[in-house]
Amino acid sequence: MKSSLLCSCLILQALLYTACADLKGINKFAGSSCKTIAQRFPYGYSDYCFDSCYIYDNSTNPEHYPCDCKTAAAYDTAVIRESGKLGSYFTALAKLSGSADVIKVDTLGAVVTAGTYGSLTISSTEASVASGVATGIQDLLTVNFKSKHLTANLQTYGNAVDSSLAAYIRHLEALDGQTTNLIIYLNTRLIAYRAVTAPGPERFSVVAVYNQKMRELTGRQAGFKNLISQIQLIRSGYHQLVINAGDIRSKNLKQELLAFANNISYLSN
Repeated sequence: MKSSLLCSCLILQALLYTACADLKGINKFAGSSCKTIAQRFPYGYSDYCFDSCYIYDNSTNPEHYPCDCKTAAAYDTAVIRESGKLGSYFTALAKLSGSADVIKVDTLGAVVTAGTYGSLTISSTEASVASGVATGIQDLLTVNFKSKHLTANLQTYGNAVDSSLAAYIRHLEALDGQTTNLIIYLNTRLIAYRAVTAPGPERFSVVAVYNQKMRELTGRQAGFKNLISQIQLIRSGYHQLVINAGDIRSKNLKQELLAFANNISYLSN
């Protein structure tokens, strides 16, 4: 799903320069948002479950040893669905805010279904999400471009999209917190190990493994903080877009959204 979504994002990035000038801010902001959301999150619930199985000592608790990561895998699926529908929404928003010729889609019917519509591919995972955002995607894709339609969509589905962005941020923050807990625990264990172990080849090897894992987790943690900052910028920019939905051709709105898009792109680089 991530690969098809990223492909769609790259395609719409190429269309930015064909957008109507008055809506260039919306177009570029939506394109940057889609590209950011298409990124793979640095560390999943399944990753944490796997690491915690051997980092924490669960051998004394039969209920948790060996570890069962089925629930963690389900949480990962939830995050992927969250990002999938958000990415599809911003893809559709970017296309609708560009040239009307870019939008070549058939009527999707009562619900969003899996398939390819123009340059946008909706996976079965995304299609299975029954939410206001999915309905908002359908609404964006099934009409010809009109400013009043884009305004109505923002006003009708703005809260659903905002709530979905907030939920996605909570997932990322939870995963970031779990990563931090592992780093703290490993560092504590390392200090204790050094205090009771005499210098030698075995100690060197064990310390090297500890440090390698902490470096890996620290890198993932940095990735989380960067991605969280980008999604927060997307949420703030989308909030401004919804507030100004009644005047989407406003020059001030265009400048604000271009600034958000530039900041999102800066963090991506």
